[in-house]
Amino acid sequence: GGLDDVTDTVMTRLGAEGDDDSQVSAEVTYRFLIGDRTSVGVGTSGAGIQNAGEVLNPLSSSSRGAISRFARRDPITLRGSGSAGITIQHELSDIVQLGVGYSTGDSEAPDRGLFNSSYNAIAQVALEPTDNLELAFTYTRKYQEQDDVNLMGSTGSENANNPFDDNGTVADGFGFQFNWYATDELELGGWFGYARATQKQDGDGEATIMNGAITLAFPDLGGEGNLGGIIIGVPPIVTDRDNPELEDEETSWHLEALYRIKVTDNLEVTPGFFLVTNPNHEDNETIWVGAVRSLFSF
Repeated sequence: GGLDDVTDTVMTRLGAEGDDDSQVSAEVTYRFLIGDRTSVGVGTSGAGIQNAGEVLNPLSSSSRGAISRFARRDPITLRGSGSAGITIQHELSDIVQLGVGYSTGDSEAPDRGLFNSSYNAIAQVALEPTDNLELAFTYTRKYQEQDDVNLMGSTGSENANNPFDDNGTVADGFGFQFNWYATDELELGGWFGYARATQKQDGDGEATIMNGAITLAFPDLGGEGNLGGIIIGVPPIVTDRDNPELEDEETSWHLEALYRIKVTDNLEVTPGFFLVTNPNHEDNETIWVGAVRSLFSF
C-alpha cells in the first residue's frame, strides 16, 4: 500500500505499490511498426505520456530501479493521469528521435468525449549526439478537470499536485533530461522540469512548479548483473503564485540509495532507502524510508 496513508505526504510513495480494492480489470495495448523507423501504440493502457517519450534515467524501472516513486522520472513531463490513447515514435535519423502522444484521463464524465475530459499531450525530441551521451527535450500539455487534478502524478507537495483546490487546471510543462555513460562502471544523469499551471474554473490563478534530480548508476557493481544507484533531487515545488501566501514555504530534498543484487537468473533482491527533508516542502521533521524489494522472473 501507499506509505502516504501514514506519513501524510506523497513524497514517501514507493515505486512499486499495490492496494486492497480486490478489483480485476482487463487492459489491451497493441503496438506495431510502420516501416523501419516508426512505432505506434494504441490501447486502454500503456499509451501514457511516458510511453511516447524516452525516459533516460537508468533507474526508472518500478521493479528494477529506484525504490521511490519520485526518483523514477520527471513528473512534470513524464507523468499524467490515464493511459488510454495513442503514442508514435519516429527515428528521424540515427541521432534524432521524435515522440508524440495523446492520452485521456480517468474522467468522471465519460459522455464528454475523448477531447473534453482530462487529457495529456506530449512532444519530445531525443538526441544521441555521441555513443555515450543521450539528451531529451520534452513539452507536455495537461488538462485535468474538476475533482480529477493530480498534476505531478502523486509526487511533490500538495500545492504542486493540486494548486487550485480541485478546480479544472491546465499545465504547460517543459523538461530536459540527460544521461552520460562516463565509464562502463558509471552513468551520470538527471532531469529538470518546469511547469506553468493555470486555473480554468472558478478563477484565473497561476502557479509555477519546478523539480529536478541528479542520478548516479553503477552497473555491475560487485558482480555482473548488479546495480547500485544514488538519486538526489527536489520533488515538485510551487515556487511562484499569483498569491504569494500559497507558495511552498520550505524546500524538500530527496536523497536515495539502492543496491540491486542478482542472486540467480530468476531472482533479484534490492535493499534501499531514501529520506525526505522538510516533507511536503514544509517545516517538518525528516522522514526516512527503507525497503527491500524482490523480483522473481520466470
